[in-house]
Amino acid sequence: MAEATYAGFWIRALAYAADMAILTLVLLLLALPFAFMGGAGMALYGLIAAVGPIAYFAWLQASSREATIGKQLCGLKVRHEGEQISLLRSIARELAKLLSSAVLMIGFLMVAFTGRKQGLHDMLASTEVVREGPARVMIAILVALAGVLIPVFVIPLMFGAMFAGMMAMMMGGAMEQSVRQSKPVPRLEQKVANRAPAPAAQPAPRPSATPSAASAAKPAANDPESVYQNFHAATLAGDFDGLRQWGTKQAGDELAAASAAERKVMLGLMANLLPKTYKVTGSEVSADGGKAQLRLRAETTHQGGKTEIALGTAVLVKENGAWKVDKSIWGGEQPPSLASQGAAPAKPSTPEAPKPMAAEPPKPMAAAQPAPTVAPAVEAPPRASARQAASKRSEAAAPAVLKSKPPCVYKPVMTDEEIDRCR
Repeated sequence: MAEATYAGFWIRALAYAADMAILTLVLLLLALPFAFMGGAGMALYGLIAAVGPIAYFAWLQASSREATIGKQLCGLKVRHEGEQISLLRSIARELAKLLSSAVLMIGFLMVAFTGRKQGLHDMLASTEVVREGPARVMIAILVALAGVLIPVFVIPLMFGAMFAGMMAMMMGGAMEQSVRQSKPVPRLEQKVANRAPAPAAQPAPRPSATPSAASAAKPAANDPESVYQNFHAATLAGDFDGLRQWGTKQAGDELAAASAAERKVMLGLMANLLPKTYKVTGSEVSADGGKAQLRLRAETTHQGGKTEIALGTAVLVKENGAWKVDKSIWGGEQPPSLASQGAAPAKPSTPEAPKPMAAEPPKPMAAAQPAPTVAPAVEAPPRASARQAASKRSEAAAPAVLKSKPPCVYKPVMTDEEIDRCR
């Protein structure tokens, strides 16, 4: 009679399957919100998945029910010597299940062969599972089947919906970014078209024609400022042909090597970073005449009334006798002037030029000629005065060469020495 009160192996297996089905469904529902919380959410979910089953079995079996939901469906209860077990004993029983499952689940199989239908974990915790009340076996079977079948269909649908949503968000972001990149180019072209008459108002008059016609009317080699003005306008308009016309061949080849789509994006980026208007605050040409440098200044007033100042530098070089823009840099500090870079090596050649005129070797010959004459003291002064006049003329000519050699650099603020140099 006492033996009949203990729960056998199969009824306990069905109760355990029903409990695991319930736990699986609960953890599956919790996975959705934690998946959108990033790495911290997944770490918290892993902790719940590890501790949750132990807490579920230990708390319900130590409660007044004395059984989990699956055991209640099967009419089973967990007791210690016929009484309700404590929470500590229930936790120890659940931890002992790790030993029951260690070697081929032998600890669970012992339920079918022991006298009081105890598994290894029951023996370690001094507990037994008894049958009390009616067993709703069909309901327990349906719950166990639901725990197996629902994840099979729900998990693929859930991950498919998440993947489709992520793909839709990525495609929407990519389309929005492409629209933002493609829109500024037409707007800049329209602004440049509206500003087309502006070059005619520059100090150097030009025919109102295309840049190629303007360059044909006036050679660009003598006008670095106008060449950069055309290069600047071509950059704002995204005009690749204009950039190749007014820029150096090396800079043009870098854009030519890119594909049409990449070139369009690069030109649009250059147009966005370039100031719309600017002023030339300084212009100078190197001593050899092969390099020019423009100092630029741009002021932009935003809607809030804040004025932003940007400094720029344009470096031009002569390519086949014509000025071409080699570099156009906006932002940062401006480089030193060309006078401090290129004029210094040319200075030693100017003072040495008049030295051969004042050489001393002719003096011995002039001293030997007065010997046959009767009055050498009378003829010597004219010759000496001639040499002195020649040396004075050479000394007077030398400063003129030195003064004209240093380049003239126009600046917003100039010293008296720089003003005399530019006269």
